[in-house]
Amino acid sequence: EVHYRCKLAGELIYNFKASARCSQNNPCTNVPIKCTMCAAEIGHELFIMKYQLKQHLEDKHADKSWPEDLVAQAEVSENERKWLREQRSKIRSTIRATATRHRAAAQLAPDKKRAAAPMELEDGKSRE
Repeated sequence: EVHYRCKLAGELIYNFKASARCSQNNPCTNVPIKCTMCAAEIGHELFIMKYQLKQHLEDKHADKSWPEDLVAQAEVSENERKWLREQRSKIRSTIRATATRHRAAAQLAPDKKRAAAPMELEDGKSRE
């Protein structure tokens, strides 16, 4: 459980246990993890997202030995890695398909430029 104090909503309590477990319905476990090393060094809690925790440890605590439990929290399961690779592949495919459509549209009308719609100003006049 993580407790936050919000000026508007008061105290908020988040439970990341369900989010921290990789499952079919929830494959991503990138949750905030408290860096216990920072808490000891700077005197207040600092939360780092799981996927960035190892980099944080290398950048900020390279000269110290890392607690095993903290390192274990940064581990990403093979199932989650597989899911992340699939997501990256889907995103790349979407980008390629979009770029192909844009190139095809540009080839259909290479000399035509879309006319920009005139902007309407606050006083009701238009600017082109």
